[in-house]
Amino acid sequence: RLSKDIQVVIVGNKNEDEFFDKLKPYPNNVLDLVAQTPLSDLIGVIENATALVATDTGTAHLASAVNTEVFALIGPTPAEVTGPYQSPNNKVNIISSHQKCAPCYKTDVMWSCKDNVCMKEISADMVYNSIKSAKLI
Repeated sequence: RLSKDIQVVIVGNKNEDEFFDKLKPYPNNVLDLVAQTPLSDLIGVIENATALVATDTGTAHLASAVNTEVFALIGPTPAEVTGPYQSPNNKVNIISSHQKCAPCYKTDVMWSCKDNVCMKEISADMVYNSIKSAKLI
């Protein structure tokens, strides 16, 4: 759905190769930097990006720190406690499936969860619509 004019850069660590391999082959407007970006380079990639889509990870927090707009996919963690920090200089958009059991991070509910519904129910359409609402596409 994204315009071929939009440059997409995919970053991740070597442990995420299997996940990203399922998305291949990538269109020509996608640059694959998975397992190729040391932290010092990752900061530069994020700083030069218009926006970042990520789960509640260090990458999302880095984007927040360098004032890159963040679209944070939040599941078991409480966004207001562990999510990327929003300041007057950046924008953080929380995308969640709003499950009744969430947030459940480090609780018995999380330990017994076998399906990770809170993350699986975040659809590509939800992400796309959030980015579109921010007028970035």
